[in-house]
Amino acid sequence: MARYDGIDLFELLRAPSLFMIEQLRRQSGNHVDQLSDTQLMILFAVDREFGSQQTQLAQAIGITKQSVGASIEVLIQKKYLVKQKDPLDGRATLIRLTDKGWKLIETSRDILKEISTRWKEIIGAKNYKRLHNTLGELHGIIENLKQQ
Repeated sequence: MARYDGIDLFELLRAPSLFMIEQLRRQSGNHVDQLSDTQLMILFAVDREFGSQQTQLAQAIGITKQSVGASIEVLIQKKYLVKQKDPLDGRATLIRLTDKGWKLIETSRDILKEISTRWKEIIGAKNYKRLHNTLGELHGIIENLKQQ
């Protein structure tokens, strides 16, 4: 019998995410193994076109600016990220992906796409689309709540 106490939803959302991270680590080799989950989330959150400010990254993944800052420094040391002055705001610093960071993102994207394709085959295209749309709606609601 299904429980509807909030913990069930937490588990239902957590399990697929953990599985995806586990598969990403397993299939990508050494690159992802040496990174924490927080560092991976930062890499995935960096704006591919313009770069991101540290504050934006902290908000995007829901941790403190200080925690993001420490992880960014590690990612810079490992050559996944670089800091550059923001051309539009000389006071701001942008965090951008290096070539190594881009390669990791591309590899990760391919692996995650394979997982998504497999899930679509398992639950059917209609259910997969419904799941994707519902999660998209929840994401939008959460983003709106964060702004309030």
